[in-house]
Amino acid sequence: VRLGFHRLKLEPFDLVPAAVLAPLVSSILLYYLQGGWALIFCLGYFLAWLVAIVLIAAAIQYFRFVFGFGRSDGVVTRGVRREASSSFLFGVVFLASLFFMGWQVPLPARDGGDFNAALSLRSSAHDLALFVQGFVDGELVGPPLRASMVENRTLIAETRNDRFGWGLGFGTREREGGLTLWQTSANIGMRGMMVIDPSRRSGVVVLTNSDRGKELMQEVAGHVLGPEEPWQLP
Repeated sequence: VRLGFHRLKLEPFDLVPAAVLAPLVSSILLYYLQGGWALIFCLGYFLAWLVAIVLIAAAIQYFRFVFGFGRSDGVVTRGVRREASSSFLFGVVFLASLFFMGWQVPLPARDGGDFNAALSLRSSAHDLALFVQGFVDGELVGPPLRASMVENRTLIAETRNDRFGWGLGFGTREREGGLTLWQTSANIGMRGMMVIDPSRRSGVVVLTNSDRGKELMQEVAGHVLGPEEPWQLP
């Protein structure tokens, strides 16, 4: 490491300002954009992650000591100094932990007053199902507006059996069996899907708390809306 720094004409201390400014600026931006509770949540999760890395690395180092020295001389500690903690081991645990960072990460609570293009429509499966029912029955959206939402659409993709487009607020999927409307959500730790079949006066809403919920949503929608040929997005 020192040789690499010398090639770049750097000393390890030269990286200290960047190491200090990076989390400081990130915290300020997070506080400005998301608020204090989001900042506290992220800092707490980050500290818990660091503690977990240290504990796992320490446990591995301890078992290395026990099964190494203890097995060779018959005792765990008999005048043998414990091996110093390995920075290489800590680095391996750190890199391995990055693969699990996105698994079941809880999201901070939001006050609902921050409206933007993404993550500002928050609902439950029950309430979205009521929206589907109101849309199908015409009680929530009148026939003229409902027709406009579907008819004013732009083709975005086409396969052998399907034509996909975007209408006013809905995605559309056309095939020989009819037209279905859909909308999906994809945010950190969450995936969701709502599908409406106007001709059959039916629909389905699936919300998941996982980044890998797409497969489940497609499967559920396929079972509900397409028993002969499963309903599926490309």
